[in-house]
Amino acid sequence: MASNGTEMAPIAPITAQISVPPYTLFCHITIFPKSATANAIISQPVVVNVTTTESGASPLSALVYAIPRPTGPALTSTLFGGMTSESQESLEFATRLARYAAKKTSRPVYAGATVGGFLPQVEAVEKVTAVIEQSVV
Repeated sequence: MASNGTEMAPIAPITAQISVPPYTLFCHITIFPKSATANAIISQPVVVNVTTTESGASPLSALVYAIPRPTGPALTSTLFGGMTSESQESLEFATRLARYAAKKTSRPVYAGATVGGFLPQVEAVEKVTAVIEQSVV
């Protein structure tokens, strides 16, 4: 796609390690800057991927898209995941993260997750969203 001067590239991806005992979450976050000319819903997404493995080669178990609303919870749509019992935990986590981060940042959020085992989800979602909020421009 040719650039006409109004398009903005995403900021450099942010990586973070977040401790949620007994796990360490490895987060990869990309935040697209606001554009004065484009539709806000499309132009400002936050993309976050959370995994419990340090290796970047782990397969994606779930992907959820959330759109913030002025009132009520964010609208979410499952793009991928939840087809097996193993990916159900990842789907639940991605849905909670996308919904909460969209509400807190007022931006659309793509949340991917590959998490296994018992994860304290409320604490994990709050910690990941705090990193996102600190990084939003």
